[in-house]
Amino acid sequence: MMFSMHMCTWLALLLSVVGATTTYQDVSDAAKLARQVVRDASLGTLATIAHSNLNNNYTGYPFSIMEYYSVECSRVGDPILFMSDLQVNTRNMLYKPSVSLAVRALKDYHRGNSPSPIQQPRLSLLGQVEKLPDSMVGHWIDVHCS
Repeated sequence: MMFSMHMCTWLALLLSVVGATTTYQDVSDAAKLARQVVRDASLGTLATIAHSNLNNNYTGYPFSIMEYYSVECSRVGDPILFMSDLQVNTRNMLYKPSVSLAVRALKDYHRGNSPSPIQQPRLSLLGQVEKLPDSMVGHWIDVHCS
């Protein structure tokens, strides 16, 4: 199954630390960096709301696990997830489509500064997922498996 995540909100914690001076991006620069990080990473932590099919004791609790995604098949940059019916997150998303996707930089965005991982960009995307038509599977395979 393929799901597209329609972002309602991009919550970005993006800061640059240069030596002892901390500088924050303006909204436009932070948004550009957030989109770049999402494009570059292709791996994030997807959080869903647990359905009773997981365990009645945990219904309604957050459940999260790392998932691969792509934005290459999306015209507007929405992450697209290619998932199996066997995955807990898939079953949870069918129950309640509200999700979050936490993404962190997997490369150094502070050229020549050798920052620690804590100084790298990270963000959370909040939104709703919707199942995409099966016809998109062939396109996904062409883009990601060739």
